[in-house]
Amino acid sequence: MKVYALAVLSVPTSGQAVSLASASDLSSFSFYQRGSVAEFMTFFCKTVAERTKAGQRQSVQENAYVAHVYNRGGPDPLCSVVVTDQEYPVRPAFSLLAKILDEYDTAVPVASRSDTSLAPFPAIHSYLSKYQDPKQADNIMKVQAELDETKIILHQTIESVLERGEKLDNLSLLHMPPTPPNFYQVQLTVLAVFCFAAILLERYVDRRKKAGSNDLGKGIGGERLEEAEPLNDRQGGGSREVSRAVFSALQRNYLFVYAVVMGADWLQGPYVYSLYKDQYEYPERIVALLFVMGFTSAGLTAPLVGVWADKLGRRRMCLYFCLSYAAACFCTLVPFLPVLLAGRVLGGFSTSILFSCFESWLVSASQSTGVSQSDLSTIFGQATLVNGFVASAAGIVSNELVARTEGFTGPFMLSALLLGVSWVMIRGMWTENYGGQDAAGSSTTDFFQITRLRQAWQIVRRDPSLLVLGLTQTCFEGSMYLFVFLWVPSMQEASAAFPGPPLPLGYIFSAFMVSMMLGSLIYTCIATHSLPKSDPPLVLHAKLSSLICLTASLSFAFSYSATSPQTRFWCFCIFEACVGMYYPVQGMLKGTMISNDHRATLAALFRVPLNVFVTGIMLTGVSSNRQLVFSGCTLLLAFSSIMTTLVVVRRTTEQAAAAANGSAGLRPL
Repeated sequence: MKVYALAVLSVPTSGQAVSLASASDLSSFSFYQRGSVAEFMTFFCKTVAERTKAGQRQSVQENAYVAHVYNRGGPDPLCSVVVTDQEYPVRPAFSLLAKILDEYDTAVPVASRSDTSLAPFPAIHSYLSKYQDPKQADNIMKVQAELDETKIILHQTIESVLERGEKLDNLSLLHMPPTPPNFYQVQLTVLAVFCFAAILLERYVDRRKKAGSNDLGKGIGGERLEEAEPLNDRQGGGSREVSRAVFSALQRNYLFVYAVVMGADWLQGPYVYSLYKDQYEYPERIVALLFVMGFTSAGLTAPLVGVWADKLGRRRMCLYFCLSYAAACFCTLVPFLPVLLAGRVLGGFSTSILFSCFESWLVSASQSTGVSQSDLSTIFGQATLVNGFVASAAGIVSNELVARTEGFTGPFMLSALLLGVSWVMIRGMWTENYGGQDAAGSSTTDFFQITRLRQAWQIVRRDPSLLVLGLTQTCFEGSMYLFVFLWVPSMQEASAAFPGPPLPLGYIFSAFMVSMMLGSLIYTCIATHSLPKSDPPLVLHAKLSSLICLTASLSFAFSYSATSPQTRFWCFCIFEACVGMYYPVQGMLKGTMISNDHRATLAALFRVPLNVFVTGIMLTGVSSNRQLVFSGCTLLLAFSSIMTTLVVVRRTTEQAAAAANGSAGLRPL
């Protein structure tokens, strides 16, 4: 049994209720949920107080909460409300309401009640504490005899206290049927089972395929032995063994580092907003300024990051990433706005490195070691799968850190520790690669690398396929970043329980991450096991890019038009599955279509319009225009799908046909 809130209000016959004194005990909720729960308690108390007639007592149930209200009436209309759980008995609740009104009437003069700062009522906090135990409350005072003769009206739902014709959604609550409390847990379990089964199936098929390849190799080796060519046999078998060993080493070195780095990034994501808004109590406009600063920094530094990576070395820039991102984490410890702004600048710079240099290092390392395109696509798919696992684990770990420390800086400190570990791993496991043969010699002649930026821009201008590739990145990743800001209020909007019991955001987030893993598994199955029977690799990936954008567009279209929380949840899961397919597909397209000399430069250059797009939308206020933002993202993703089909798919198909006829080869630009 629990008493959550206690309030004394003034309820005039016409007008809104005014809170005169209040107290709450939200210790049963986690630290990051208390803000929204407190807002709900305030709203709940005012709503039932305004709809309780003078001289009336009633109880109003809303999901797991019950508001007991007593409107005493009279010339100075006072009303008291207590919010409890469903197990709390009615009699002690109403005896508390009568007692608190009597004591407030005695302690606070009528003339002082218009200004709560001049009329404090500290006794309300002691009553909230005493009445947590109803048995103790009975010992404190006897229940008034008149309470037995008073008819207490018990309403099962809040709708029954509203006036005829009045809708609950007009009061900022929603009227959809409530979602079963275990719905999201069940869906997460179903998705996790499907994901686990898909992983087992993919590994089984992969083992069968490797076994078939080994049998074929043995047969070829036997023929060569019969032809008395043991040297060629040894070279052929040794070449295959060396190739697999090189692939395994590259796979291991990249995925281990990638898992630690993405774990550090995911630990921070869920709590950046809460740190600024709830713990440091900055107003909404300052929080928006901090977010915009991060995206602006990423947009401005993206071109420089690319050219520095091509000239100074991709491994070196990844080491700089670890240092700068760790410094950004330490900046969150200081609740001083200039320091926090500096941290956002460092975070934006680090994000530009994370999403350009790591991928460029992998593609260049695969080409220098002779790893095939199919093996590279396998690494990309596994990286997305690893990212999903790491994100799910990071969400659980960060959730526990916040709950245990009752603050939001814990995940950032653990992130800084992981970044230190990744710095050691990159330094010991990776070798350096550059964008050109003259990298080391010319890196100091032009610090901002204006010449290379001009060359990269000319390459993009001359090739419509690269323009469309950049368009796809802007539309899809921009929609993804906006989705990060919008999915929580969108799910709350579709849930009848909000702002009552908080949504299980951890379960929902984990379901999204499992959906992303399923998307990466679907991509791996298509790219690895269907390539010999389908289009050439580049054509297949171009078609997949178009299909992914189209599916993401449809998922957004159905999500913002849906009123059911279940439908919206599954639409968002489909979008996350598209995210799981998008990153390996986009990585393969950029790795194949862009030459090594300018790979990091162009990858970073593509992020400039992306950050401009996200920053511009955020400045307009995404939370208050959610449907408009979803509509715009739907149209942009559909346009990207159409342009990819008309330009990239057509061009890659023509080049594949020319290569098959022997007149041309598919060359990176």
